[in-house]
Amino acid sequence: MSEHRVDTVCIIGTGLIGGSLGLALKRTSPHVHIRGFGRDRTRLDLALRMGAVDDYSILSEGAYRDRDLVLLATPVEHILGTLD
Repeated sequence: MSEHRVDTVCIIGTGLIGGSLGLALKRTSPHVHIRGFGRDRTRLDLALRMGAVDDYSILSEGAYRDRDLVLLATPVEHILGTLD
């Protein structure tokens, strides 16, 4: 079994669930660089101030292409649209 080290993560949707995932990941793996991605700059700013993300983007270009792991934390009804 091979082990894959995760060093970079993108969390799509940094509301309650995405922010909680970011905080938990930072607590257990502080070396991981987390980028938040979303439409709501207020939520993204809050996630950054709380330490749930290291940086963020509101533009999809490059937000997640260089990431080892992408977490979808949007409302269920938006997930399929987000995958496009």
